[in-house]
Amino acid sequence: ANDMKFLLSLLAVFSFAFSPSWAMDLICPPAKICYAIDESESISGTEFAQLNAALVEITNTFSTAAPGSSFAAVDFSGLQNGGGVGEVVSPLTSDVTTFLAALAANPKRGGFTSSGTGLNLCDQELDGQAQPKVILLITDGVDNRNPIGVDVEAAIKANGNTVAVVGIGDNLNDDDLRDTISSSPDLYTFVDDFSALEEKSLILSRPSA
Repeated sequence: ANDMKFLLSLLAVFSFAFSPSWAMDLICPPAKICYAIDESESISGTEFAQLNAALVEITNTFSTAAPGSSFAAVDFSGLQNGGGVGEVVSPLTSDVTTFLAALAANPKRGGFTSSGTGLNLCDQELDGQAQPKVILLITDGVDNRNPIGVDVEAAIKANGNTVAVVGIGDNLNDDDLRDTISSSPDLYTFVDDFSALEEKSLILSRPSA
């Protein structure tokens, strides 16, 4: 029952398919959640700020729906003459204030796209933690540097992680992202642009009447 409640709140946050009140009304077991944040060159400074604003609201929503949850964040991109690069923005912590401060202080890296790097880093941050463990991968592009998401996704799930994917952008091919990230992602949603992600996350964070 607890797992089902958590899944429903996860769907409410990431797919935006349900009423915002669902996420607020459900009280779920604490989760361990890691954001894998695309920092490739195609994301402008304004869009990156909108992405971070959305993550703040999603974090606050989860903190309400699943009190005691812990959060981590990593970034990823790719080198012109190499593979993927990334770093830990915040290690796993239940201190939401500290976590959000780390998000706010994180500069955009630039470069190419290697979602597999982000997935691997999140997997390391969540290693040894009790379930439910969730990786939220947010990207505006298709992988063009190794490791690519589809090459590591099976191993990531085998370690007990639920993988959620948000694809963002007017020029993003929805089918390409699904094929690149995962042949069968647990959760997937698509929004037209970064402002839409921010707006929907703000709606979700508002308490229901």
